[in-house]
Amino acid sequence: MSTRFDDLRSAVRRRSRLLAMPVDAAARSVRPVALFITCSDSRIVPGAITATTPGELCELRSIGCRIPTFDATCPSAEAATVEYAIRHLGVRHVIVCGHSDCDALAGKVLPELPATADWLAGQVADGVPEDALAATIDRAPLPLQSDYGPDGVRFVGPRTTVRGAGRHRAGYGHVLHQLGALRTHPAIADGLATGRVELHGWYYDLTEGSVTTYDAGVGAFVPL
Repeated sequence: MSTRFDDLRSAVRRRSRLLAMPVDAAARSVRPVALFITCSDSRIVPGAITATTPGELCELRSIGCRIPTFDATCPSAEAATVEYAIRHLGVRHVIVCGHSDCDALAGKVLPELPATADWLAGQVADGVPEDALAATIDRAPLPLQSDYGPDGVRFVGPRTTVRGAGRHRAGYGHVLHQLGALRTHPAIADGLATGRVELHGWYYDLTEGSVTTYDAGVGAFVPL
């Protein structure tokens, strides 16, 4: 009986010629349009969301789409990927894309997954500096709201047309938190200071297939 993995291998064999790049294209310098940071959830397909082709996106994925704050004494794959994308590949746009129905964000982590639980617990321990989060939200002093409640952070404003805002509130807050964490990374901080890097907060609604983006001008997630 054919298994799903057998089907997967067969599909790869059938598509090998389609996947092959021309020699000149394969040898060409890689210059992605953006660094796309998102969750490792298998339902998220960055290339499909952005309609990009191989070579146009540099991707960074982790469970819960978590970005640790920078720590020079504790190397991480996230810090290395961010640095490589910005300083070596010359990426200008950095996108953090959260999504709806995220089990990790909803706390649906089983007790028999200690490594996963520790990783997600680090989200709280990171303690994104208040000034980094404030700069992400509206460039004004703002206390860090661990529960992303309505006090202090206005996730959906009166000028938006985002539906189902209530159920997305935690997801919106999570994206902003990751943007704040990114600001602690030297490559990002330097890029922002010189105008060579731009940060974008996106949120992908799995049910509707829609993407919203954080607009600091109105303090809200608005249709992309």
